[in-house]
Amino acid sequence: MIGVPSETSSDFPDEIHRKRNNAIPAGVAIFFLTVILVLFSGPASAEKQNLMSEKNEYGGKTIEVTYEPGDKLYGEAVKEIIYYDGKDTKIKEEYFYTDKFANEKGVGRSIAYFDAHGVETKEELFYSDKFADDKGYNRDVSYFDGSGKITKREFFYTDKFAGEKGYKRLLADFDGNEKITKEEISYTDAFSNEKGLGRSVTYLNANTGKPERDEYFFTDAFANDKGINKKIVYHGDDEKVTKEDLFYTDKFAGEKGINKDVSFFDGNGKLIREERYYAGKFADEKGVYEAIDYFDSDEKLLEEKLFYTDTFADKNGYGKATAYFHGNDHMMEEEIIYTDKFANKKGVQRSITYLDGDGKTIRAEYFHTDRFAGENGYNRSLTFFGPNGRITKSEYYKDDKLIKKK
Repeated sequence: MIGVPSETSSDFPDEIHRKRNNAIPAGVAIFFLTVILVLFSGPASAEKQNLMSEKNEYGGKTIEVTYEPGDKLYGEAVKEIIYYDGKDTKIKEEYFYTDKFANEKGVGRSIAYFDAHGVETKEELFYSDKFADDKGYNRDVSYFDGSGKITKREFFYTDKFAGEKGYKRLLADFDGNEKITKEEISYTDAFSNEKGLGRSVTYLNANTGKPERDEYFFTDAFANDKGINKKIVYHGDDEKVTKEDLFYTDKFAGEKGINKDVSFFDGNGKLIREERYYAGKFADEKGVYEAIDYFDSDEKLLEEKLFYTDTFADKNGYGKATAYFHGNDHMMEEEIIYTDKFANKKGVQRSITYLDGDGKTIRAEYFHTDRFAGENGYNRSLTFFGPNGRITKSEYYKDDKLIKKK
């Protein structure tokens, strides 16, 4: 059986299996964004305006608006600064809120950005220190499409929160119904250096909000040490892990011969199948480019399939082999699938070798080609071996009917 040292989940930081309830802030943050958009949308109604600049970085005027008793936003905002482009189109709008509003709503300042048609494309919220200390993030940025629907939202966490949790930034993607479909987390340098994880991405089911796939991107230091630079974890409807992909570095692949490993799990988290993909020097020397192992409910090996390279197959006459263990520690049967070239020449397209408990061959079964069967009168033959490895008898069959033996 061909194999390489396996990487198990214990090789990876526990934090990459974190619960999602510490990821994107819950509905309270979405509520605050809605409050800001509703309260402060529309033209300023204040009477007191001050021209701050005749020509700003956008080519137009910059206006400062302050609020007095009777104005729509009096008591909520201290002032508003509006930036126009050279065509007198509003490009940016910045609000500075009162201490009272900041204490109640948690937002001290916001900036809205608009395109050349006056449609809002982005909004930044800057949270109060009190809110940031409580919730863990001090700024977030929302991105909108042409119809005003949110498409992305980016959260920036405080140094304190980042130091405790290990991540400093989260980016969430939304679908056309404003449901979250993806979350991307960037980790702190300290966390990355300690745990080896630089970034992770979770893909969510928009209808249920449950994770469907997690992708982990490891640091160069971790990759050089462990030989793995990326891991993908797939989840079922019950959020249990159903599959894991490991992607190896070029260096590891060059030394160990494997560049990808895929594991499948049952509902109880037990390994039921493992696929290994070989490359480079290993594949050339061993002649194998892929191996698949199947396991029983106790994770004992049932069978291993080996897929050979074209060069190996052309030289040796077979392109696929399957070893059957049936839960034992040793191989009990071996099945060989021959190439068309070999089959045409030798008359055998498939064979099965049966072994005893000591690994000695006790029987070999051959399945012949139609051409061979037509010329020789049988399409299957059996050869039996004694303890010394010598042939003791042979049997020949046509459509499961014994026609002769010797």
